[in-house]
Amino acid sequence: MGSEMCIRDSLGIGLQWRNQVSLPISTESNRDDLFTTYQTSVVGSKALMGGKLLVFGIPYSRYFFYEYKTSVSGRLLPRWQNGLSLGGLYFVTPKLSLYGGGDYRIDTVYTIDDNGQTPRGTYRFDLDVSYQWNSHITTSVSYAQGRASYFQNGRYELVLFDDQAS
Repeated sequence: MGSEMCIRDSLGIGLQWRNQVSLPISTESNRDDLFTTYQTSVVGSKALMGGKLLVFGIPYSRYFFYEYKTSVSGRLLPRWQNGLSLGGLYFVTPKLSLYGGGDYRIDTVYTIDDNGQTPRGTYRFDLDVSYQWNSHITTSVSYAQGRASYFQNGRYELVLFDDQAS
């Protein structure tokens, strides 16, 4: 369920404001006793190079309504997520496209005693090549990588490569 409002200015910059309420139907959501999630976002987009390149940015915020503060396994559940997605879609031909994008979000999680909240960050990069065979069939090859990054000991730590896990 959601609502949206669109604006396009004379420079060709499109703005869209979206509000969304999600109903939990996944196994994980039901296991964690999630009631619902509310999200609001603003989508800004601009077509460049005669429409061959579309760039966009999406700042967003989500609020989670859980029955409990931790999962069954004891993992702290998120209360807020605030993030930013940036990306670009380039049409090599009308049927062949290249996509590159990234997303960074900070989760604010519940704490057991509710005296404060622990922020934790997550980033993700995506690359994609797609070919549209006809109006119903598209083939894509994608690569995505993401990882948690954290505020630790008063400093921010972002790990782009972990030789222990790679």
